Amino acid sequence: MVKKMPSNIREMLAFSDFNRYYMRAILLRAIDERKSVIVYRAKSSVSERVDSKLLINQSFSIKSTLTQMLNILRNYKILFNEQNTLLFCKPNSGLSLKLF
Repeated sequence: MVKKMPSNIREMLAFSDFNRYYMRAILLRAIDERKSVIVYRAKSSVSERVDSKLLINQSFSIKSTLTQMLNILRNYKILFNEQNTLLFCKPNSGLSLKLF
């Protein structure tokens, strides 16, 4: 049985990988500069998921939380696990982080 792949799979993977590295850099900077991060929509979506809408504008500032988020983004086994608590890191979510 062959799984059907989206026609834009290359773009989806490229955006997801770039975004993951970008968020890691933002988290490192936030930890280093003692700043907060905020979740925002980085890629437009025709049909936004309810979970994504709820995450937008959520901010994180506690160093231990930022460090935990960074560790999850660095570890693919955790990141792609079903128990991953970082919902904005799911593939093709369109969400990212920015300094706040």
